[in-house]
Amino acid sequence: MRWSLEQDVITRREWLRQTAAGYAALVGGGGLAWALGGCRGARGATDAGGGGTTDGGAGSDAASPATDGGAGPGDGATARCPTPACEETDPDQLGPYYRAGAPFRTEMNVLGEPGTPLVVRGCVFGTGCAAGLAGALVDVWSANDTGAYDNTTADFQLRGRLYADADGAYEFRTLFPGYYEVAPGAFRPHHLHLIVTAPGHVSLTTQLYFAGDPLAPSGTAFDTLVVPTADDGQGGLEAFFDVVLAAS
Repeated sequence: MRWSLEQDVITRREWLRQTAAGYAALVGGGGLAWALGGCRGARGATDAGGGGTTDGGAGSDAASPATDGGAGPGDGATARCPTPACEETDPDQLGPYYRAGAPFRTEMNVLGEPGTPLVVRGCVFGTGCAAGLAGALVDVWSANDTGAYDNTTADFQLRGRLYADADGAYEFRTLFPGYYEVAPGAFRPHHLHLIVTAPGHVSLTTQLYFAGDPLAPSGTAFDTLVVPTADDGQGGLEAFFDVVLAAS
């Protein structure tokens, strides 16, 4: 169920517009991840072997978790509703460049291509958002800095799969995707592709867009797909993208 104007509340797009600047400002005091809360206070992902989490360094196959324990902005960052009214994440087209069988990993820029590093963190919820969906599978792919996809090589550059952790949290590292031309003078916005699946839920094929991009789509069909980015303090960007799956 979506919020309505009759309910006298703001839409997700309006909420993003009003708060994006505040998220960016919070990076120096705890980061975008804290500003948007936590997936019951946890972050992280596991690889296909389910071997837990690592320190998330370059080339790691698992993202590092973060908790709301200890002193600092993380205190009290527990469960949250990821979108107004916990609305299900909007689907979007698969696109022509999907490749099945990408490796399980959380570092997508395996070739060290130039560009702006991007970390995407989020949580996968079921209807109602009462708890994250443990072990949800996230399949992600995107273009590089120049808008080109790796469609043929065994490297599966900027492509990968990962499992959400026990709290439904996931994290991966990639490059901020460039525009690419789809017709003379016509370009696609900056975007990432995702397929998210979990037992007992409808598989979601969608795309992630970025607030502030003049080409980003608008309208109610994209309300849940446009998110702000913030400086990660290390020369890159970070974004938080929660996913809500429909029950099957």
